[in-house]
Amino acid sequence: MFGRKRRVGAIPPVVVVLITIAAVVAASLVAWFMWTTTKSATSQLLLEVTNAYTPDGQRIFFTLNNIGTQNLNIQQVIGNCSVVSGSSVSYSSGDGACGPQTLNAGQSAACYVILRSPLPSGDPTCAVTIITDRGNAVLAVRAARG
Repeated sequence: MFGRKRRVGAIPPVVVVLITIAAVVAASLVAWFMWTTTKSATSQLLLEVTNAYTPDGQRIFFTLNNIGTQNLNIQQVIGNCSVVSGSSVSYSSGDGACGPQTLNAGQSAACYVILRSPLPSGDPTCAVTIITDRGNAVLAVRAARG
């Protein structure tokens, strides 16, 4: 009777401490995941092609826009184009360049690809590979005859 009274219904302090530590660790892991994925996403290469046209089926001109947040240096431009003429498909590939080669975030560059052989009449569809110091991008380009 003179001993300690036993508390009924209380959570032991050790359990409270363990739950608090687990909650802090879980919140830290979620914050770390969100920070790393956001950092990775904002440093990705993000390019856009506009105003693509071909005057003769052998030269493809287009505007390359850097819509990402990172500056980049364009090292090489490669084009693989095809055009459907009736029931046949013609292919041609070639190299090109962009000016300026250093493209800051938000800037544009005038680019071209010169194909090794001219494509027949029709609007060519090209897979243009842009090789930069930040990685490679393969862009689909549909060039209108102009």
